[in-house]
Amino acid sequence: MTDKRVPLGGGKWFDPTSCSVWEQTKKPMTIAGFHSQRLYLTKRGAWLLHTWLPMMMDGGSYELIEATAAYAWLLDHGHVDAIPAETLDAGEV
Repeated sequence: MTDKRVPLGGGKWFDPTSCSVWEQTKKPMTIAGFHSQRLYLTKRGAWLLHTWLPMMMDGGSYELIEATAAYAWLLDHGHVDAIPAETLDAGEV
């Protein structure tokens, strides 16, 4: 069996195969070029933003983010259906 764990540092890890995942719909430009992003929600409720530069081929970085930042990212990338209705109704995004 292959280990699917992705290390996050500090002894923390996650398994991307057991997460909900959303792809970005916009490609932000940085000095180094276009970067790609993917948002994960782990089975324990942690939000992780994976950012990488496709031309660098280094795997990128993972950042733990708060739910409000995740909801804003989801909204910005057209994944409104992934945001709880009570959050949208309350205008918390």
